[in-house]
Amino acid sequence: HKVQKLVAEGSILWFEKVLESRGSCQSDEIVFQLNYYHKNPQPERLAFMAQCLLNQPDFLLRNSDYVNFMVHFFGTAMGNDESVVQEFTSIRDESGGDQRGIIDAILHKAVSSEPFEPSLLSDLKLLWAEYMATGDVSSIKKIISMLSPSDMGQETNLSNAAAVSLTTNIPRFHSVNLIVKEEEDHADGIQKDRIENIRLSVDDLFEKAHTTLVRGLNYSNMKKYKRALKEYKKAVRIFPDYSGAYLNMGIVYEYMRDMKKAFALTKKAETMSPDDMLVSFNLGRLYLLKKEYDSAIVYFEKALQIGPMREDFNHALARAYQMKGDHENAVKYFKVYLEYAPNGEFVKHVKRYLKSRKISIEEDESDFVRMLQKKEYSRLDDHFTALLKNREKDKEGKSLLENAYSALLEPAGNLHVSDSRLVHFQKWVEFNSSSHFANACLGMFYVNYAWEARE
Repeated sequence: HKVQKLVAEGSILWFEKVLESRGSCQSDEIVFQLNYYHKNPQPERLAFMAQCLLNQPDFLLRNSDYVNFMVHFFGTAMGNDESVVQEFTSIRDESGGDQRGIIDAILHKAVSSEPFEPSLLSDLKLLWAEYMATGDVSSIKKIISMLSPSDMGQETNLSNAAAVSLTTNIPRFHSVNLIVKEEEDHADGIQKDRIENIRLSVDDLFEKAHTTLVRGLNYSNMKKYKRALKEYKKAVRIFPDYSGAYLNMGIVYEYMRDMKKAFALTKKAETMSPDDMLVSFNLGRLYLLKKEYDSAIVYFEKALQIGPMREDFNHALARAYQMKGDHENAVKYFKVYLEYAPNGEFVKHVKRYLKSRKISIEEDESDFVRMLQKKEYSRLDDHFTALLKNREKDKEGKSLLENAYSALLEPAGNLHVSDSRLVHFQKWVEFNSSSHFANACLGMFYVNYAWEARE
């Protein structure tokens, strides 16, 4: 009954429900590969995927919705790829009954040059099947064009179904939201009103998913990993095309030492958002942990292309080169790291490594962390006062005074470093109780620490 209702709404969810309910042939993976085939084409997997969908009870193989979806997806995905056509031909020759008829229809669709023009409610999901196969935006634009009926009756029903179909499926293909936004600029009348309503509904769903994800982050920060995973999975149910939820699930599984799941989920996040720098960075880290240094370097470099000024990206890339034994490049990126994070968490280790390579390093006279550790409280006050008076900025336009505070307060989430830093701040205040800077650091430390505990 639920599947019939979803079919009536022009949703592709019904197709996934069938697979999930059968629980066979790696259904979760097949569903994911179907959804993201347009982003990550794997023609060598098409025959296997089709066989999984063909390996279902006879009543499904005689269901026109099920069959038509398969025909449009696989026929569109394989196109004129001769090797794939040959694989499907071989499967057909070994099959009989309904399976043989379905494969014949797929092969016919693959070579057909006739454009598909929807006219029935059940045709909507076939446009989604074609989009899933190729990412061709014309399929989505056809659905959007239906939002403005030319007359009453069947046209109005199709228009209503198109609105429901977009609202239901955009959370599964968030990139479609960009297409809808572009079309909204050229729309008017009923079509424009409907697009606005669709976008409001989708935005509301994303906000709910994001709120759920933030709850998961809070649980993760409290090391309540099972509760964090529960929230992340809930976020995915609300908004399936949410790469951040998959990325965070991967991080939690890494904390739980389940590296296989951590890697698989992070790879899923990459399929969904291949240009996300945090996804690339985390994949690089996982490859580094696997000691696959070349792959780690590829992903760290990809992250750096998007965020070249991120000190953590430069440090990670330098570490990968160092562990690979490429010291020339390791030195290069460690130097960049020191440039962007002169008071960073790994400065001590980086400087030790550079000295071991006989690379001269000029000591930074304004190294606030070093001054704090050496209890040079008077110098700290003098340097902070100078920064306050001069109001200087770094090459990114950030206040040097704020950078100094950040350098001292950075390790609030690291309990071992934080406890040590707290003692230093307390001693600085004891040394000069009237120091505005000492009291500011101690106060901000307590505030930051309180927020960490709250989360």
